[in-house]
Amino acid sequence: MIVSFKHRFMFVHNPKAGGTSVRQILGQFHDMDIQFWHQGWSIEEQRVVDMAHLTADQWAATPEFEPLFKFGFVRNPYSRFWSSLNEFMRRHSDSFPRLTVDDLMLMLTPASIRHDWRFVHFCPQHAFFYIGNQCLVDWIGVQEVMDDSWAKITALTGSIWDATLPKERESGPDRFPKMWREDKRLHFLINRLYHRDFLLFRYFMHDHLNIQNTHADRIEVIHDPMLASRFHGQETGALDFTHGEKKSLEQVRAMRKGVK
Repeated sequence: MIVSFKHRFMFVHNPKAGGTSVRQILGQFHDMDIQFWHQGWSIEEQRVVDMAHLTADQWAATPEFEPLFKFGFVRNPYSRFWSSLNEFMRRHSDSFPRLTVDDLMLMLTPASIRHDWRFVHFCPQHAFFYIGNQCLVDWIGVQEVMDDSWAKITALTGSIWDATLPKERESGPDRFPKMWREDKRLHFLINRLYHRDFLLFRYFMHDHLNIQNTHADRIEVIHDPMLASRFHGQETGALDFTHGEKKSLEQVRAMRKGVK
C-alpha cells in the first residue's frame, strides 16, 4: 500500500493488477513510518502477512485511513491467475521444484489463498476492497484499460503527480505448458475461487462453476448466496441434499427472509 496523509489518498495494492508500476510513481508520496512492503507479523491474527498486499479487513482496522481517498485496480481473473502462478513459481520454486496441476488443485483453496502469505498473489480481488458486501474504497480502476484508468485517478486525486505509468511485463498463460493451459480442472478452479470477482467487477465467466453433488459443494451452495446464484443456471433442487443439509438450507433461507 501507499499512504499519503499530506495528499489524503491511499493506494490499495491488489496484486498482479498493475500495482508495481503504480508504486513506482506513488512511492514518493508515502509519508507513514511503516513501509508496506515485504512480510510482517500480525499480532491480531498470529501469523505472517504480506505487508504490500493487506486485505480490506486488515487495513480497515486503522481508523486514520478512514478519511483518505482510497483506490486500487482490478484485472480479469483468468489472466491474473496465470500471472499469479508465474509469480508464485518464481518466488517459491525452491519449495515446489516439480509443481504439477494436481499439486495446485490441492494447494489453492479458499482458505489458503486468503490466509497463507505465500499465496497472497492468488487472493480474491474483492478481499482487498470489500468486507462482506460493502466496498470500502472510493474508486476502482481496470487493468485492461490501464491508461484510461491512470488518467482518471490522476484527475480524481488533483493531478498531484505528472508521470506516465511504466509498462509492466506481461506474464500470461503462454509461459506454461500447453497441457496446463488446456486442463479444464484449472479453468474450473479459477471459476470457483473467483466467482465473486467475476460478479463484483463484471468480468465474463466462461463455462460454469462445475459444482458437484458432494457434501462439500452442497454446503458451499447452502451458505454462499453468490455461489448459489451462479450455480450453472440450476435450482438447488438439482443437488441431492441429505436430511441434515436440507435442515440447514431451510434455516439459511428463513434467516435471509428475516433479514429482508
